[in-house]
Amino acid sequence: MDSIRTMKIDVSDVVARSVTNTFGVMFRREVGDGDFGEGFAEGSGQEICSRVSLWQDGTLNMDFCFHFDRELLSSIVTDAYPEEAPDKRTPLCEDIACAVANIVVSNVKTFLNGRGFDMNMNIPTAGVVAANGGQLVHLKFRCNAGAEKGDSILVNMQMQDRRKG
Repeated sequence: MDSIRTMKIDVSDVVARSVTNTFGVMFRREVGDGDFGEGFAEGSGQEICSRVSLWQDGTLNMDFCFHFDRELLSSIVTDAYPEEAPDKRTPLCEDIACAVANIVVSNVKTFLNGRGFDMNMNIPTAGVVAANGGQLVHLKFRCNAGAEKGDSILVNMQMQDRRKG
């Protein structure tokens, strides 16, 4: 798994499995496999976002930006906390966005570290950071049922490989 091309494919597979698993187990939402593509994909501008990074001693950096459909997260909050007032839901949606990012990228970290890497991970934050170079790929996921049906989740993944060789 030395080449960046192979790494993009392998990490994308881990992300896809983790997103579908997390939404199925935690939220009982069926999310279809993601469409994989090269480059940065723009969201609608109406989503709730979270960001988390992995790195290894300045030689390998990975940034993950998750874009979640606001209606999808709001329906999850409504199901879990029906008593919450609507004005309190956005912070809860951001918490869910960060929790999902944490779970998914922790799985990526475990996968890479199991293959000889020594990746570090920061704490997910709500918000978006623009792409700034490196190898970019994206995955799009769709909710397969209910009011949230359609494109619901977008993950932009950026890799910068500075390893020698």
